[in-house]
Amino acid sequence: MMAYGAELVADDRCDLSVTELGVIARKPDTLPAAIEARGVGILASPCCESTVLMAIVDLDSNTVERLPALRHVSIGPHRLPVIPSGDKTHLVAALLHFLKHGFHGSMGA
Repeated sequence: MMAYGAELVADDRCDLSVTELGVIARKPDTLPAAIEARGVGILASPCCESTVLMAIVDLDSNTVERLPALRHVSIGPHRLPVIPSGDKTHLVAALLHFLKHGFHGSMGA
């Protein structure tokens, strides 16, 4: 997603904190400003200071449903949608579109 303009918070893990604004993700101090490019190596990458989580992507999901039921996870008082990765061929495009426009009202989000 970074190739399409997304910013890196951290590779592999983030520190999370719950605030009034939402669930905030930050890079742990012990991690480098870098990302692993599988089959290429460790690449230097600037990291943003923090970001508010908008959703959780379930990379283990193997759903093949065309319109899967919307699931949520609660972290403190905040409800975040869980997006199944399913057919990963269009995942990056779908996530970028979701981040810009969210779900349609018919999804019950």
